[in-house]
Amino acid sequence: MHLMMIMLVTTMLDAAPSPAAPEDQFAAAVGLFRRGSFEHARSALESVLRARPRHPRASLFLALCLDRLGKGREAVELLRRSVQTAPDDGELHSHLGVLLAGRGEITEGVKELERALELRPDDGTAGQALVSLLEKVGRGPEARKLSVRLAAMGGAAGPARTDGGPPGPSPSGAGGPPLSPAERSAQVETLLKAGGTALDQGENDQAIALYNKGDRELSIRSLDRVLELDPKELEARYYKAVNLTDKGSHDEAIPIYREILKAKPAYQEAHVALGISLSEKGLHDEAMECYREALAIDPSYPEAYYNLALSLSARDRNPEALKALQEAIRLDPTYPDPHYTLGILFLDMGKKTESLKEYQVLRELDEGMANDLYKAIYPE
Repeated sequence: MHLMMIMLVTTMLDAAPSPAAPEDQFAAAVGLFRRGSFEHARSALESVLRARPRHPRASLFLALCLDRLGKGREAVELLRRSVQTAPDDGELHSHLGVLLAGRGEITEGVKELERALELRPDDGTAGQALVSLLEKVGRGPEARKLSVRLAAMGGAAGPARTDGGPPGPSPSGAGGPPLSPAERSAQVETLLKAGGTALDQGENDQAIALYNKGDRELSIRSLDRVLELDPKELEARYYKAVNLTDKGSHDEAIPIYREILKAKPAYQEAHVALGISLSEKGLHDEAMECYREALAIDPSYPEAYYNLALSLSARDRNPEALKALQEAIRLDPTYPDPHYTLGILFLDMGKKTESLKEYQVLRELDEGMANDLYKAIYPE
């Protein structure tokens, strides 16, 4: 019996994962994008496009990655090529219009958004972006007329993210997972540019790109310069607090999150980030309330379920933690952290076989986490 078990485990460990199909790669890339791993998502999307140059949504998500990484010019050029290839794709026109406007090419941005609405008249979020631009260029009567039409058809979209800017267009996943707040955040950031603000948006983009690269000190200094120009800019305040959380400066971060949520109670990311800082201080009951607030706003938020599971587990409420982890995985099967934590939880429950299954999944998602889980299953 022991020999058979050893042979089974050996077979599992030696099984080499088969090359991922483009759709699987795309789904994984979207998962990376959702978690803010823009550089890794970029590499994955470029791999998808090498296999399928005309993949319907890989180019769009790659452009969003490039913009998020501070490469706005490359993002615009990529979308321009995509629009030439698919001239009747309203979604591409919509995002191109927003990116152009963000770079100060307002006239071209208006043209692209108008084309987007010709192709997709019910695209309320693109309509809201166009309203902002029309007002900015002195075409107030047209803006008011469009705003009335959007309101009449229910197209005045609510805030996708809560930084004071209009909601962003939502790229379809072409069969991939639904959009998370992180994705919407990337899109709304460009819409904030389109709507105009006293904020030096280029500085804000640079600060966010520095954060994504892990350069926290430079990111904080850049964000401080942004906040000198506009002390109420929620996105800059949010990223400054996240930098502080990452540094372990929770006593500094927590008041900032609370101020943000007082200004914008529907800011899902801030609820989760506040919960993380509270949980790091051992305040798990308060943290769980934050995660539940985020899920009340967006029930499809895997990061909220994952962090809720961690706090539940810290309170020895493992059956509830198990359900929360399974829900996070259901919402985003490519999210490695819940798989790892679920593997550890199964191990604590004496379910080694179930833990090994999570290890097998992790081998294709995150080799480092997979190795850590294996060491926990088979300690030396």
